[in-house]
Amino acid sequence: MTYVPELGQACFGREWHNHEPPYLVENWLLIIKAMLETDGWYDEDNGVFSMHPYWWGEEDDPEADRPNFKCGDVEVNFYKHIGRGMSTNTQMSDMDWHKMFVRCVQKAIEIKEAEQK
Repeated sequence: MTYVPELGQACFGREWHNHEPPYLVENWLLIIKAMLETDGWYDEDNGVFSMHPYWWGEEDDPEADRPNFKCGDVEVNFYKHIGRGMSTNTQMSDMDWHKMFVRCVQKAIEIKEAEQK
């Protein structure tokens, strides 16, 4: 489905992509965020995926160009919080999204287990 940004995002938000992700992507991102959060904060880049909060800083800062979520060539951006103004750079089947997020959850579990040792 083609993505159309809301007015605030179009005028003041960061970059968005051309496609709207399936509804399940929001839930997967929220699950991964909950697994990674420490004191309400998450910022992860681990070789399997990267996940970063919305960038509130200056537009010319290099941090502003990072996608909110990336796994391989797949990028997902959102406006202010997960679920709002979500867009992706690709169209995939629900099963392909599922397989990708299973890999990400497995990596998040590895990270958490390593932290507990």
